[in-house]
Amino acid sequence: MNKSNMNDYHLRGSIHTLTIKSNGIVTNVDDAVKRCITSITTTNNGLRTSSKLNLNNLTGDINTYPDFLTALDTVTAGAGIHQYDLVRVDMRFDSSDDDHYIKYAKLNRLLISMLACAYHVRNCYKTVDLFTEQQLSVAIKNDDFEVENYDKRAESGGTDTAKSRLEIRSKRMRGQDISYEFTVNWNRRWEKALQHFSTMQQRYNDGLERIYHQSINAYPKKFKNITDFLMQYQNCIFCKEQMIDLLQRLNTKNPETKFQNYKSRYGIDLFTITDARHAIGEIQRATRTFFEPSELIAKNNSLMPTKSDTMLSIEHPETSSSHNIHVTV
Repeated sequence: MNKSNMNDYHLRGSIHTLTIKSNGIVTNVDDAVKRCITSITTTNNGLRTSSKLNLNNLTGDINTYPDFLTALDTVTAGAGIHQYDLVRVDMRFDSSDDDHYIKYAKLNRLLISMLACAYHVRNCYKTVDLFTEQQLSVAIKNDDFEVENYDKRAESGGTDTAKSRLEIRSKRMRGQDISYEFTVNWNRRWEKALQHFSTMQQRYNDGLERIYHQSINAYPKKFKNITDFLMQYQNCIFCKEQMIDLLQRLNTKNPETKFQNYKSRYGIDLFTITDARHAIGEIQRATRTFFEPSELIAKNNSLMPTKSDTMLSIEHPETSSSHNIHVTV
């Protein structure tokens, strides 16, 4: 991908939803916080309740972690939940640019595919519009986490300010502090994913080679020749080395020349591991901005240098302690 497009890859990070479990049945929820509890499920004959919360429904989008903790205390208190276990947290990375989803769908697929290879994820899929075959989402899911990139504008019917969304979802939190989970554990996952940049290419080429040989003599015809095949499956080809390797597997003469001719004549979006690192770096920056609001404050201060316009630090003494998986409010 060209440098200009990579430099325009910007995201805004925040927590989307979380799921908690508490003892007993959740009843008599204050009207002021009802809209923040999107689902309630009671199990074990009423002994345990699982509640899914979207704290952004309280007063609007929450852009800093201290404000998130304050809203969490407000909602749980309003629901009469004084002790709970944290089960799952979903973090979202949004863009409000109209063309962001289409423009970066392949790049995000690359990132998600590396994670899938690094952690041997089996549940990997994409969804498309029934009538247009337009891609709507790409996702991977296992017992510990999920990652999904989806067309938020299509999903919301254009009613949400976000047009594209990348979500990373942590399940079975196992006592992790929320901030530690997303600023440390997820950094480790992304670093491990980068180590599988080549593995990911090989996995795609294994699949593409199999498709080609199974379909080359099919009737009705699925593609006319190798060039046609490359066009149809270009979203599964992520870098120059992968494409040359695929051409070699398909017994193409002079694969490097074939690659250069194809690229100059038809064009194809390709990436390097540096591009992947850049995109992951942006995810990590957006994560830090949410969990370390001083970074956000410093950025705004640099844009608004006058004293009267300077954004002040928001302190919430009552929520300064970390929220682990077992919380007493």
